[in-house]
Amino acid sequence: FNPFYQVDSRQGRHFQGTGLGLSICNRLVEAMRGGLSVESAPQMGSTFQVDIPTHLVLIPEATLGDASQSAVDFNRLSPSKILIVDDETLNRELLRNYLAGSHHDVVEAENGKQAVALCLSLRPDLVLMDIRMTAMDGREALEKIRNNELTKRIPLIAITASSLLNSQGELKAMFDGFADKPISRAKLFTELARFLPLSPDYEHSTEPIPEETTVFVPPTPPLPAALAAELANLQRDVWPDLVKLVPAQGTMKFADRLMQLANRHSYPPLAKHARDLKEAAEMMDFTEAGRLLKVFPRILSDSRDTHD
Repeated sequence: FNPFYQVDSRQGRHFQGTGLGLSICNRLVEAMRGGLSVESAPQMGSTFQVDIPTHLVLIPEATLGDASQSAVDFNRLSPSKILIVDDETLNRELLRNYLAGSHHDVVEAENGKQAVALCLSLRPDLVLMDIRMTAMDGREALEKIRNNELTKRIPLIAITASSLLNSQGELKAMFDGFADKPISRAKLFTELARFLPLSPDYEHSTEPIPEETTVFVPPTPPLPAALAAELANLQRDVWPDLVKLVPAQGTMKFADRLMQLANRHSYPPLAKHARDLKEAAEMMDFTEAGRLLKVFPRILSDSRDTHD
């Protein structure tokens, strides 16, 4: 369950991955006050058991209908053929379930090689493409699809994990669209709506296209001068290297330092930022940790803009 631990390197490229899956699962289960155990035998396989304490919750019947409804209606987009490409069954199932019950035709491929063949034979209206796959990865598949006159105009959306945080700029430049895993229904709709036309039944509708939730952030209180000076030093001396690589240990130490400063100067906004940053680093959520590191300078700049 140690982070970044993988099987023997001679087999590692066959199975790929970053060695974070079990570590993240273990942390999530522990956060829910549960336990994760494993029984394993060489050449036989492994059995994992998750135990999470729960209690029965009774939901009033009147609310069940509301709970099953979603604000996102994929039928607002014209009926389309959508190809889902991912070597993980659960990832394909998630996207397929989002689109279940809609008028879209969903096709699946387990790797880039299958995706290239299906693009030629089926000519999908849009492709949702994982990046790290066996047989042929997403980058190679994209190149082959782009180099064929019959398929080069098919929109390709990269769906990738946060472990590829440092490659996001490259992927956004290569693909037509980009989204992090796990992708939400709203984010999936937003990406599809960029490339698929509205259904004729909705073309004249005044109902707004759903967007991902935005959160109102209240004005930042004034920074104490002494705290501002210490944060400026951190931004100059420590922050630049962290924001480039987002190392887990370095990020947690940075969060601890921010929490110490927040407590010393009684500054709640910094304390919240430090808690969120440390939690993201502990959960190996490098996308969220990277985002929080990137917005760290705003704590200084927003306070100056508001109170100068």
